[in-house]
Amino acid sequence: MKKSIFFFTLFIIALSVRSQEWAPVGASWHYTEEFFMPVNIDQDYIKFESVGDTLYHGKLCRKITKRHNIACTDRPGVEYMYSENEKVWFWDPNFSTFQVLYDFSAVQGGSWVILVDDYVHADVDSLIVRVDSANMVVINGVQLKRLFVTYDFRNETSIPYTYPGVLIQRVGDLYFMLNYTPEYLFACDGNMSGGLRCYQDQVVGLYETGIADSCTYVHQMTGIKPVAGNHSGITFFPNPADETITIETSLPGAIEYGIADLSGRIVKAGLVKSSKIATGNLQPGIYHLYFSRDGVRLPESQKLVIR
Repeated sequence: MKKSIFFFTLFIIALSVRSQEWAPVGASWHYTEEFFMPVNIDQDYIKFESVGDTLYHGKLCRKITKRHNIACTDRPGVEYMYSENEKVWFWDPNFSTFQVLYDFSAVQGGSWVILVDDYVHADVDSLIVRVDSANMVVINGVQLKRLFVTYDFRNETSIPYTYPGVLIQRVGDLYFMLNYTPEYLFACDGNMSGGLRCYQDQVVGLYETGIADSCTYVHQMTGIKPVAGNHSGITFFPNPADETITIETSLPGAIEYGIADLSGRIVKAGLVKSSKIATGNLQPGIYHLYFSRDGVRLPESQKLVIR
C-alpha cells in the first residue's frame, strides 16, 4: 500500500512538472540594467535563470535565481514560482503567500490584482492588471498568447498611477518579470530593468527583442566621462513629460531620435530640431528613448515617462 502511494505521488509530481509551461528548467531571461540617476558606471545586464524544481510552501515550484539582485524592486535574490490553469503564481515574502503574477486565461476586459507592500506596513497597496486586448503571437514557430495590459497602481496617499505592459506566455512581461515598484522605492537610485533583451528555453529557442546588440552586451565606461550625468552625452527634460521634451547635447552633427514602447515597437522617430521633441500625441506610460548620430546608434536607451 505504501509503495502504491509512493508511486502515485511521483506520478502526480511528474504531471505537475510537465504541465508547467512557465520557467522550464534551463530557461533564462536577460534584461538591460539601468539606473534612475546615471553615474560613471558600466551598463550591465540582469539575468534570471530557472535552475530546478523544488517544493516550497506546499507547492511544486520553479526556482529562479538572479545574476545579481535588483535594488529598486524589493524582491528576494531567488524567486519561487509555479503555473496552474494558465496562471503564473509567485511567492511574496511580504505577505507570506503566493500571488498571481500573470493570468493568460484572461480576456479583454478581464483583470487581476497584485497586493503590494506599503511604506507603512499596516497599509497595503494594490496593482490592478487590466487586459486591454489579447491576441496570438508566433515566436520561432511557437504560437503563444499575448496580452496588452494596463497596470493601475493604487494606494491611500496619491492619485492612481498607470502604465502599459505587454505579457507573452512563457516569456512574461517584456519590461521586467515583476513589473512593479513599491511606493517607498519610487525615488530609488539603484539598479532597475531597462527592458527584456532575450528569453530562451528549449521549446521557444532564443527570442531577442532587439533593444541591445546581444543578450550579454555590456557598455564599458573606461576612460569616458559622462556629460551631465548621461553616458551618451545627451540629456533631456522634463521627465515625466507632457507635450514636449527639450534635448541638450554637446555632440556635433545631426542627432536622430527614436521612441519605443515596452514591447520594442517604435512609436515615434525623427530628427531633433530646435532641441525639441513633441510628445503630446503619445499615450501615458513608460517608453525607451534612444539617439543616433551620423547613422550610428548611441549605446544606451533612456527611460521616458509620459504623463
